[in-house]
Amino acid sequence: MPRGQPIILPPVSAGIRQDQVPPLLDPTATLWRSQNVIPRFGEIRLRPGVTKAAAGGGPGGRIAGGMFYKTVAGGTVHVVVTTSKWWQQSAAGWTDISGGGTIANDPNHSTRFLVFPSGGVNFLLSVNNVDQPRRFDHTAAASAIIGAAPDTARDLTSAGNYVLMANVVESGTRSPSRVRASALNDPLTWPAGNVWNLNGEDDIVAIRRLGRTAFIVHKAQSQWIGAAIAGTLPFTIELLEERPGPVSPAAVVSFGGAQYYLASDYRIYRATGVGVEAVSDPIDRIFVEDATFGLLGSLKQRAFGFYRKIDRTIWFVYPALGQTDPKHAVSYDVRTGAMHTHVLPFTVTAGWPGDDLPSVTWADLASLTWANIAATYPTWASMVGTQQPIDFLGSVAGVAYKFLHDIDDDGTAISASWEYPLAAWAGVDKMQRIDAIESSFEQITGGDAVTVQVGTSDADAETAYALAYTSLGTHDTTLTTRQLKTVTDLTTRLASIKYSVTTSKKMRFRGALLWEWAEGMP
Repeated sequence: MPRGQPIILPPVSAGIRQDQVPPLLDPTATLWRSQNVIPRFGEIRLRPGVTKAAAGGGPGGRIAGGMFYKTVAGGTVHVVVTTSKWWQQSAAGWTDISGGGTIANDPNHSTRFLVFPSGGVNFLLSVNNVDQPRRFDHTAAASAIIGAAPDTARDLTSAGNYVLMANVVESGTRSPSRVRASALNDPLTWPAGNVWNLNGEDDIVAIRRLGRTAFIVHKAQSQWIGAAIAGTLPFTIELLEERPGPVSPAAVVSFGGAQYYLASDYRIYRATGVGVEAVSDPIDRIFVEDATFGLLGSLKQRAFGFYRKIDRTIWFVYPALGQTDPKHAVSYDVRTGAMHTHVLPFTVTAGWPGDDLPSVTWADLASLTWANIAATYPTWASMVGTQQPIDFLGSVAGVAYKFLHDIDDDGTAISASWEYPLAAWAGVDKMQRIDAIESSFEQITGGDAVTVQVGTSDADAETAYALAYTSLGTHDTTLTTRQLKTVTDLTTRLASIKYSVTTSKKMRFRGALLWEWAEGMP
């Protein structure tokens, strides 16, 4: 039996907090660091893994963006754009739907999409700040140029049944602070008077709808609110805030009446119709250390974000120090505010939400009999006939991946870790002796070992978080859910607990008991 008093270390759902100096943080409510883990259903689990979205992996060529949407008839369309072509996914793979017109694209400018209903068709419209705007009606063999729209635009959205384009080029001249609107319900007609030129020297980076009739224009150093009005012009646009703007159009994510974006000052902001506020205080230190150089210059435009509907998290992916393309990420739980950091298995260039394509069709079912059904579909998992929300990631190599709760990265093990903050368990002015750690995991058949360590420090200074770690060995996740690791002669004033694992199997941490006793205790 371990000596001392047991302290509960729960599977923290509050996420990382580095906005306070240990040991001021509550070590039982927060994490100091984490990599590739998320809280889910009262457990710490691995982040989602990736698997190829279709046979053959992807169309090839650097992926600049993707869109998954529904037709008016209720069918699904999945489009991926590379730096030279448009592709549509089917059960058989990828079909070239590029059609006429030049697609030059640019690695520093993602392709932006908008689904706009007009004339009984859900048109897919797109801009990329380089090429002419394009449209695709999912029935034609190819995409086509949008009629009399601007020559190009940096971003687009819709509001009040108008298509809006921002930071446009017209007649060969760029107007970086201009918003232009189409005619009502008509993305092919662009009246000369539907133009707004916003004040200030900062350029428009993004424009995003807010509700049905309003929108926010995100400039480099300011945010503007637009709303529908009665009169000659369909909108009024006014200054909302003067805050740092997003690093790219793709780094703005809409959810629940707000827009979240990764900004040029290495912070995450939430913009609403009444103001803008920072939400990333707990991880600002990580961005400063990790992303400072990656978010400088033109490379910052390669950062992007997307919303994961299945677990209500917003992900921002960005190039870190020494990286050309994004590979590091932070996830933000919109319900709890919890943030966690991640490293993806490869450099990625785009992310977008969607649904999984059905793997079972009516043609498949028509051939089944009671005699062969068991052989054809031996498990429920092998007979997925309904769509489920998933997310997609596009890579530099032109592979489209599904980003879902798989247990590995397309066959590669995921390296994960989580660490509790430094704490004066015995009291700020006392030395403490760590006697044992009793950890709880879900029983896993064939699971990989989890390493547990104790980090120690006798200093108060914030800079003293370079700890000396003492390994307590590994937990064998194949045998039991609760395992005890004892410590010999480990006395310190401050201590942290760190777990790490590299695995291709399920990992679910349910908390631990830290047995410690203070100086002077019998």
